[in-house]
Amino acid sequence: MQRLRWAVKIEATMILRILVPCFTLLILAGCDDRENNSPQEPSHPTETEAPKLLVVGEVDPSFKLYDADWKNLPRTTIRAKEKDGKEVAFEGVLLRDVLKQAGVKLGDKPTHRERLLLYVVAEATDGYKILFSLQEIDPDVSDKVILIADRADDKPLAAKDGPLRIVVPDEKLHVRWIRQLTMLKVCRAPE
Repeated sequence: MQRLRWAVKIEATMILRILVPCFTLLILAGCDDRENNSPQEPSHPTETEAPKLLVVGEVDPSFKLYDADWKNLPRTTIRAKEKDGKEVAFEGVLLRDVLKQAGVKLGDKPTHRERLLLYVVAEATDGYKILFSLQEIDPDVSDKVILIADRADDKPLAAKDGPLRIVVPDEKLHVRWIRQLTMLKVCRAPE
């Protein structure tokens, strides 16, 4: 009888040694990052690709824009002068089109009080930040052109400027021409 108990104990231990790692692997395989599968999230070619631009804040869920998605957005070309006075043809996507893609409401009674308090902070890789009110971006309120450029004079932006750069052609100073744009944060001012 003692031998039988001992044999059952050994057999149970061996089964547990095999089953526990198998169940652990099954559980871990099911724990993928669900944020990447959100309904607003654009499709992207590989899970390892870094997003071209991230939109966070008053956007639910956070929105990641990848190269493939960027190429499908409406393109705009504008001419603007650099700080040195040289005129350049910048090509890219309007800020309002990126925000619309991320789910930010523009147009349709933009004077609604809640939307009057929204603003966008654009951030570069070096931490430099600039701000636009949503009313500057909304085409029903303003004709201001704010371009997120990825090309200049038919060439991709230089590494020191890109891969993305904000260009605001009608401003006298280039303080809001942010280089190496990585993130847009949609925020609400306190009431």
